[in-house]
Amino acid sequence: MLFAVALTGCGGGSGGGVASGGGGGPAPLAPPAAPASFETAEFFLNGSLDQINAQEAYATGTSGQGVTVAVVDTGIDPTHPDLAGNISPASVNILTNSTIDDDDGHGTAVAGVVAARKNDTNTHGVAFNATLLAVRASNITGTFTDSDVANAITYAVQNGADVINLSLGGPAAGTPNLEQALISAAAAGVVIVAASGNDGNAFTPLFPAAYAGDVRMGGLLLAVGAVDGANNLAGFSNICGNANANFCLYAPGVNVRTTGAGGGNVIASGTSFAAPHVSGAVALLLQLFPSLTPAQAVQILLTSATDLGAAGVDNTFGRGLLDLDAASEPLGTLSVPTSDAVAGPTMALEQTTIRLGAAFGDALGGNAFLSDAIILDGFERPYKIDLGRNVKGAKRDFRLDSLLAHRGTETIDVPTADGLSLSIGVDHRTYYRSNAAGLAEQAAQGPAFENLSAGAALTDSTRLGFAYNLSPGQTAAARHEGSDTTGLFWMSDDSLNPHLSLIGAGNGMSLQQRVGDETRLSFTWLDTADSDRTTRGSVGQAALQHDFAAGGSLRVGIASVHEDGAFLNSEADGAFGAGTESDSRFYSLSGSMPVGDGIDLIGSVTVANTTVDDGGGLLKNWDNVWSGAFGLGVVAQDVFAPQDRLGFLAGQPLRVESAEATLTLPVSRDLDGNIIQQSERVDLTPSGREIDLQIAYQHQLAPGIDVSSWLMMQLQPGHDADAEPGYGAGFKFRVTY
Repeated sequence: MLFAVALTGCGGGSGGGVASGGGGGPAPLAPPAAPASFETAEFFLNGSLDQINAQEAYATGTSGQGVTVAVVDTGIDPTHPDLAGNISPASVNILTNSTIDDDDGHGTAVAGVVAARKNDTNTHGVAFNATLLAVRASNITGTFTDSDVANAITYAVQNGADVINLSLGGPAAGTPNLEQALISAAAAGVVIVAASGNDGNAFTPLFPAAYAGDVRMGGLLLAVGAVDGANNLAGFSNICGNANANFCLYAPGVNVRTTGAGGGNVIASGTSFAAPHVSGAVALLLQLFPSLTPAQAVQILLTSATDLGAAGVDNTFGRGLLDLDAASEPLGTLSVPTSDAVAGPTMALEQTTIRLGAAFGDALGGNAFLSDAIILDGFERPYKIDLGRNVKGAKRDFRLDSLLAHRGTETIDVPTADGLSLSIGVDHRTYYRSNAAGLAEQAAQGPAFENLSAGAALTDSTRLGFAYNLSPGQTAAARHEGSDTTGLFWMSDDSLNPHLSLIGAGNGMSLQQRVGDETRLSFTWLDTADSDRTTRGSVGQAALQHDFAAGGSLRVGIASVHEDGAFLNSEADGAFGAGTESDSRFYSLSGSMPVGDGIDLIGSVTVANTTVDDGGGLLKNWDNVWSGAFGLGVVAQDVFAPQDRLGFLAGQPLRVESAEATLTLPVSRDLDGNIIQQSERVDLTPSGREIDLQIAYQHQLAPGIDVSSWLMMQLQPGHDADAEPGYGAGFKFRVTY
């Protein structure tokens, strides 16, 4: 018969007859506390609590409250002040249906490791508020029979045990009734934790720990071996063995301070005292995450264990050392639920981002509602997270690479019949091929063909153009700065032509029609349908410009921009709304006016309206987005030398002036598998208003040789009211031949 084995000394310690045997990221939903606040004198009196990182689990608010751990053993001292408040009234001597008094002391010591109370006296257990269901199964000689243990297991299941601790065992497999009791307990969803035994590194655990990994146990039976305070294998501990390694853990089992029968503490060693560490850990998990199934709780402890010995699962240490910190933290793929059901669609947290374009500035920054969100880990455990960390505002910079980029265009004029003329422009870009490659590397690669433009004069007043791989800013009649300011200012399109940067290069056409000598009408269409492009969409624009005889000009323009997968150069991915697209209308008025000899005043104002198709994510039901940009400057020619230009420009880059959307967040989950969602209307306007001030100077030293320089100051860069001013300077020397 199994368990016809007397309890024997476990080796070492002052316990006498006690023996035998068998972490910056998402946080759990419970209010967090500082782990250090649990590191009391009572905590450190039992060094094993620190060894398994129990304080990290306590900081989440868990203590085992509401979870019942059955200790099938030699009974328990019901008068011990560290245990009395946690003992279930259903505790019983299964042999006599009477008192649970512990004549041996073993059961009292095991129970203390599980759930000795945290009362600033002596030491406390792993799950210090768990309920202890003591089931005495030993006879008056201190031995167990398999039938008595089977009856104790059945009784524990019938009386609400969530976990059964078996710090006992024998060398032979049990009789059918014991096996059936274990199988029935597992089928009822009860976790069984069994000590591996103290046979001095035997190659397999004792029974019932040897049943770990048995398919009949449904993954709910764990074998537990012992390590010392330095995480070395205890000399008395049986190892996991090949058959049990996947369901085998280790816990402190050498010189463990715990409760002693008759009061006070004892120091005990043995796998008997390693096992209750794991039983207490299961209780903590089941309280902290009530949505967990027992099998999930077991898998979490196995998955999160600290690897010992050979890398990975091995036949000595199995899964490794119990680690409550790692077990409390998210495991597996982190996802954001996007429906009202746990089983519904989710999106990976790492893919859930919003990269806001420069026009939105610091919108959503510090939004308190975003901090109410939850995510689910691979075990569907809910964790609080601040999704505001996944909102990335566009950083305003000075784009120094644009100063270094050199574009040399070769133009070929081809005469045609009927008085038509055809010109072809081939653009070679030395420093433009790839943002990923360094400038030096790109320069070493040499020039490469990048784009092509062709134009045909249909009549004296009509010209048709075609473009291949050109950006909107490179297409004919795309921009207007006035007074021949093209190329003078640095990044001037941000305030004077803000729509030009919303999509990338593409293919298109343009038409220019002169209406009289002073007025011309232009149309441009560009499409970036190529899916390899990072900024896809299309832009169509029309402009009417009139040049005054006395100098100066006035231009009225309208542009329609479609962004595929973006809105005002912003991108939402994952749960925020993958597939978001938008349509914008830009209305602009710009012009120039002479105010002196060689001095012109220039200005531009743009108003835009954007409709956003949200793609069905957490951020949806957008109002129309209104934004605007403006610029005002002065340009003087022949100031210090012939053919030089000096300019001053003050402008506001495109800024969102009005934008609201509904943000719907998952904020909790219930035990029925429902996701509780909350919605809030959020403002997406930035806190500040960027104003750029710039002085630019350009001088042609000789034909084909010129120098350009810039000084710029950005006030509230990125439309962030709290941002410090930014300063930039640039200088370029260019030789064309």
